[in-house]
Amino acid sequence: MFFFRGEKSRIAAKCRRDKENIAMNDLISELPIADSVLQKMDKAAVIKLAICYLKIKHFVQKGRNGTIN
Repeated sequence: MFFFRGEKSRIAAKCRRDKENIAMNDLISELPIADSVLQKMDKAAVIKLAICYLKIKHFVQKGRNGTIN
């Protein structure tokens, strides 16, 4: 099967977007926030929220282990 140059590029871009969407949905499913809220957020906001969540989680876990001064 032969593809024209532009068509091959579009197929590759769609494949890349599909992979990104799968990864984003996996990330969304791990965050402790209602899906209805997360689905309305753009990708950048979800990533920022995930980073904040991980920082807070790390801070709380450090505190439980008594390593915070």
